[in-house]
Amino acid sequence: MPPSATASMTLPRGLLLRNVFAKRLHDLRRSFPWWALALVATALMYASVYPTIKENAAALNEYVRKMPDFMRNLVGESGGFSTPTGYIRSEVFSFLGPILFLVFAMGLGARGVAGEEEAGTLDLLLSTPVRRRRVVTDTFLALAASTATLGLVLWASLAVFGPPFELRLD
Repeated sequence: MPPSATASMTLPRGLLLRNVFAKRLHDLRRSFPWWALALVATALMYASVYPTIKENAAALNEYVRKMPDFMRNLVGESGGFSTPTGYIRSEVFSFLGPILFLVFAMGLGARGVAGEEEAGTLDLLLSTPVRRRRVVTDTFLALAASTATLGLVLWASLAVFGPPFELRLD
């Protein structure tokens, strides 16, 4: 059996290349829960460290004040480490969060074409009556929807794990 026939048989019949958006989301069924779990763990880690940061906020704010301008802009001065919002902004939204979201989005985008080629299903996908513009659009929409869903997972995790550690965000 050719690789394209084997790969297409693994898809549920209702998704068999009729809807590229649903196919892209279906392709995420194994990796997405792991990404969501990693973001939940990240939120829990930062929330659990906040009480220590809060106790040492004055020293940390002084340290940030002495940094060079480019580093201070990267870490952020608004609120500093003494407020929950400043802490999450400087730790999650300035460093690790953007890196994780970029890695996820780049991997998903690369798999959109290279993954299809590697699985031997790109020719099958492009031979269907689905326009190529639609393939690109649906791939982008699946990428945007899954990335936005991961953003909601991070937000919900911070909302759930923050209050027990006195990390209440506005």
